[in-house]
Amino acid sequence: MRFLVISSFLIVLVLSGCQPQDVQVTITYDRNPTNAYPYTTYGDVAKIYYTIGSTSYVKEVYNHRSISVTLPAKTEVRATFDKYVTDAGGTRSTVGDAYYKVESKKPNWKF
Repeated sequence: MRFLVISSFLIVLVLSGCQPQDVQVTITYDRNPTNAYPYTTYGDVAKIYYTIGSTSYVKEVYNHRSISVTLPAKTEVRATFDKYVTDAGGTRSTVGDAYYKVESKKPNWKF
């Protein structure tokens, strides 16, 4: 009986440590234009994409601003933002991407 109680306690202890912990993540979009050739500027809004279970989410964060989101540990997060490059050929627009994996040791993400 004693062995059963100790074994059950250890199993519960191990299983409770396996669940992802929620992490309060601060996401900062802080892109400044570059004054070096080719000149680069960035859009005013970045979109943050992540999926929890079978539900996908999209959040927006404005340039030089932050948002806070509570996410499970090890969640993959992607940010997209507009990027404008000016050179001798004129101005062209592309989309920039940044990626982050939620970790409790690094709760702040600045891109």
